[in-house]
Amino acid sequence: MAKKLKPTTPTKNTTKSEQKSANTSPVKKDNQILKLVAFNALGGIGMIFFIYTIFHQVPGYKWMYFDMLKGNMKAIAKNPDMTLEKKHMQKLGGEMELLDKIKNETPKDAIIIMPTTQMLTDIKATRIQNFAFSYYFTFPRMLVYEDNREKDSLYKKATHILTIGQWGIDRTDATFDSNNPFRVLALKK
Repeated sequence: MAKKLKPTTPTKNTTKSEQKSANTSPVKKDNQILKLVAFNALGGIGMIFFIYTIFHQVPGYKWMYFDMLKGNMKAIAKNPDMTLEKKHMQKLGGEMELLDKIKNETPKDAIIIMPTTQMLTDIKATRIQNFAFSYYFTFPRMLVYEDNREKDSLYKKATHILTIGQWGIDRTDATFDSNNPFRVLALKK
């Protein structure tokens, strides 16, 4: 005759998880799983409702999806072999050409003096006024803005200057094409 095993009572040495597993039955575990599934399903439905509501209440989300995202996908499909630099030029226009000019016409260790923010505003180069934006596209070259000449210690170490029109030409000995209003020139030594 088979001997029936009696459930053991928890002793002081058993852990709480061992005590719980000894006391839980398969029915209780099934109920816990059902509760978790129901909780997650309600959470998912709540998130869908939240996203739907936000999408229809905030105009920026519609613009982002229908205009920006779909427009970018069409441009990618139309020009699959376009280089990253050409994509930046297409998206950012003349400002990207200026930053590309700095990158291509200066050595990697160059420190470039940039015009004043007012001059950049006058030529509609507002993104270039943002140091982080400009630095991202010209790295590892360092940029120093004319507005910060007293504050920035790199200003005295500058090697090049971005000239606009006649501004900055007096600081260089370089010869240049007078037809181009934007030049990156080496400074006088």
